[in-house]
Amino acid sequence: MPSIGQFLALFEAVSRRDWEAIRKIGNAVAEEERKKKHFTAAHRILEAVEVSTSQSGFDLVGNIASADAALNSQPPDLLHYESLDGIQDPILNPQLRKHLAEFLSEWRSEKRLGEIGLKPRQTVLLHGPPGCGKSYLARYISRALEMRLFTVRFDSLISSFLGETGSNIRKVFEFASLNRCVLFIDEIDAIAKLRDDRNELGELKRVVISLLQNLDLTKTRSLLIAATNHPHMLDPALWRRFQIVWELSPPSAGARKQLFERYLKEPLADELANVLLKCTEDLSGADIETISLAALRKRLLSDNVELAETLLLAALEHLRRLAGNENLVEQQSEKLMQLALELTRISHQV
Repeated sequence: MPSIGQFLALFEAVSRRDWEAIRKIGNAVAEEERKKKHFTAAHRILEAVEVSTSQSGFDLVGNIASADAALNSQPPDLLHYESLDGIQDPILNPQLRKHLAEFLSEWRSEKRLGEIGLKPRQTVLLHGPPGCGKSYLARYISRALEMRLFTVRFDSLISSFLGETGSNIRKVFEFASLNRCVLFIDEIDAIAKLRDDRNELGELKRVVISLLQNLDLTKTRSLLIAATNHPHMLDPALWRRFQIVWELSPPSAGARKQLFERYLKEPLADELANVLLKCTEDLSGADIETISLAALRKRLLSDNVELAETLLLAALEHLRRLAGNENLVEQQSEKLMQLALELTRISHQV
């Protein structure tokens, strides 16, 4: 528990309304309790600090959350700081774009919500196939709210030592409690699988319990975003911990056209767009990026070659690679043939 000196320092900080000093003293006391393995006491102290300082309003979005503000504690090696440079508005379907705008509005109105005893929703689960923008959306939300983004490093989080993974999870959530940020857990199914999965060892099942307990105990003003490509593998108890669940799907034809033009930095001619959009149906945003950047490289390294030709060639090569990896040659044959014919036609016109 606090020493006499810490009690006196705490009272002085309260008298002068020095919220940052209150946080530092409370965090120091919680750390001492944690070292003594008094984990429940440490959590209760952190919660009390959060409640008292949250009334101060000193860490509203855009202040303590900004990139140049000092952290209250150093991030553990379990976390990776993500740069948000170059993040643009995501291309989303109208319904998801509306939900995102409402969510961002909640956080930007945090002070007003607090005046009536409410707070923004703080847990978001993103699910959908690979390459559909889950990680990108997490980065965009962080940038839009001017909050640091820390991604959990599973290579450090998952330990071979019995019980240490649960301790690592606790360290991650303690950091999020002490520092206003966005905590991103990608591929959360790696540590939150169904507990009735007979193929999993008892240790991993204990990890799921540890994750659920930390989600319940943590009362923070940070934001937790998790993502998975395999929502069916998640423990049902985890779903209930997330206030928001958004599904991201492969981009529509209109969205694919916007993505092509964003990466290429120029509009697509209608005839070329029609061929590309028909042949890239069901591809992800990541696939569109790969094709576009490959086309730009080919154009730069080739003399007197039009963008249309390099773009069709890049799409043809990408679809061939996908078909070979997934044994979908027969299913992709029509698309491949159409791209090849269009590429031949354009080449003869040059």
